[in-house]
Amino acid sequence: MKISKDSLQMLKHFMKFNDNFMFVPGKTQRTIKTDMSVIAEAEFEETITIEFGISNLGTFVGSVNILGEPNLSFTTECVLIDDGHGSNLSFRSTDKRGMVLPSPKGVDPKKLGGVDFSFRLGKTTMEKIVEI
Repeated sequence: MKISKDSLQMLKHFMKFNDNFMFVPGKTQRTIKTDMSVIAEAEFEETITIEFGISNLGTFVGSVNILGEPNLSFTTECVLIDDGHGSNLSFRSTDKRGMVLPSPKGVDPKKLGGVDFSFRLGKTTMEKIVEI
């Protein structure tokens, strides 16, 4: 699977909330701030087929960037990042029991102490905000 630039950009934004990240099956991917005060959700272009934990999202994103537009092959134990020109990296999956993760069913306002506000941002708006 190739990961789009937009999806990779969302992972970069997710890094600001939490070093851990759990890919879950489907297009909708979520993260939560480690103090559980903010949840972020994004629709990826790709459909993820398995659950896969990353313990250091910054290292993972950096590795994908270094290899250009690599192919990612996920298994339950690791993801192989291969540039197709002889360079590749392997990341082992992290057990979710040691990770701070959002609820797989979405936002649970009771666990967050209530929702102060909720909103959706389009790609263009998000890019403008990040530039500030």
